[in-house]
Amino acid sequence: MLQDSATLDALRASLDALVAAGLLTIAAPGEVTATTTAPDPRSTPDVPEGREAQLAQAQSLTEDTAHLTETADTSEQSTSELEAATTAALADIDAVVASAAAHGAAVEVPSLASQETKDAYAAAVAALGDPAAGSASQRIGAYQQSWTAVQDSQAAAEAAQARGNSGGGDDGVQPTYINGILIVNKTYRLPSWYGNGLTGDTLAAFERMRAEAASVGHNLWIASGFRSYATQVKVYNSYASRDGSAAADRYSARPGHSEHQSGLAFDLNTITEAFGYTPEGQWVAANAHRFGFIVRYPQGKEGVTGYIWEPWHLRYLGVDTATAVYNSGLSLEEYLGITSVYS
Repeated sequence: MLQDSATLDALRASLDALVAAGLLTIAAPGEVTATTTAPDPRSTPDVPEGREAQLAQAQSLTEDTAHLTETADTSEQSTSELEAATTAALADIDAVVASAAAHGAAVEVPSLASQETKDAYAAAVAALGDPAAGSASQRIGAYQQSWTAVQDSQAAAEAAQARGNSGGGDDGVQPTYINGILIVNKTYRLPSWYGNGLTGDTLAAFERMRAEAASVGHNLWIASGFRSYATQVKVYNSYASRDGSAAADRYSARPGHSEHQSGLAFDLNTITEAFGYTPEGQWVAANAHRFGFIVRYPQGKEGVTGYIWEPWHLRYLGVDTATAVYNSGLSLEEYLGITSVYS
């Protein structure tokens, strides 16, 4: 059948290739057997192009799904914990309000306080039990403010009563000016009615000083500003009760003798001697006069001023006078040639 030599040659070449590949076995002339080879379990089948990338993407998606599921579970747990904490906090707030209401109803209101402050206090106590009166913080705040007003009113009444008993009322007492400077110290006092806040000039000068201090990295603030006569009664009496009058007189003024009542003085930042050693305190000591202030009670001048060193206590005099006092190196008492001694 196959007479063409070219065809025979091609057929022989094909058979040789099959034998070489192990797919045919020629046992004897004319006997040809197909060879089947068991697959090697260790062999890796051919992978269509792009399949590995698809498998990797599928694996990544599986991992992402697991992570998202875990995140969702964690978020759900956090939400539950937050809700529980919120519930507990609200319960605590309610307990505080209830405690304040109980205390407010039970406390004995000072008898000498004005009727106006007593009525305001009673209204604030009643409002504690009325959620419609405002938030818990608003009701607590109003309650605290009303109680402070009652205490201030009581202190003012006690002070007036004390002055009446000692014959030391405000009769004939007027603010004292020396060389145009209002003087408030242990020798010179203010009448109880004097003062209603820090003066505009004092506040404006402080703002200028605060701004310049901030520009060079120092933070200044007023920790204690104006104090009324009534407030000073309470402040001084608390110190005198704790430490005795002799000790209190070294660092706290008696009512009527406090510069805080003048509206021209305030305390800065932290009310401790340590303030004098801070960068802010040192900057204030070197620069306050440029804005019209002096450190009213200098270090080492207690025998003259009557008070310990108070690097935090500034007094407004105006730029010219403050600069003159600063350059003199003297306390205000020394500069004016006056005393500071209780009579």
